[in-house]
Amino acid sequence: TWQTEWNRNADMLFTIHPIDGSFLVWHVKYLDEYHPGIFRQVQVAFSSRIPVAFPTGDANSLSRNIMMYASTFKNVKNFPDNDPNINVMTHCASSSKLNIITPAVMMISKHIDGSLNQWAVTFAEESAFTTVLIVSHKFRYYG
Repeated sequence: TWQTEWNRNADMLFTIHPIDGSFLVWHVKYLDEYHPGIFRQVQVAFSSRIPVAFPTGDANSLSRNIMMYASTFKNVKNFPDNDPNINVMTHCASSSKLNIITPAVMMISKHIDGSLNQWAVTFAEESAFTTVLIVSHKFRYYG
């Protein structure tokens, strides 16, 4: 079931470095134990660093609260008609356009000047939200 998968997979912790804007990710194993009566030592391992994922001005002015919510993106990719990386069935069905649903988490950051930023954190498709691919800026709201 999905709940078993949820408990079995590692949890992800992240931070935004306030000086250079790097997105730092750690994985935490055994935080959600899925076998009743079996207790394991929680393991924390550094996973990745995406350098300069956030502009330094935004990284320097972050407040402590960051809100996250689940989302998905639908990306339309254009490929040339003779691209060998596209299989025949997909190519015939879409005629050089390929729709890709990408798992993502939207993040809202609040800053000391009162502004809000919306970011998209995009994950690898089969990674169960553990492998971050891209952090991209979507919108800025001034307040």
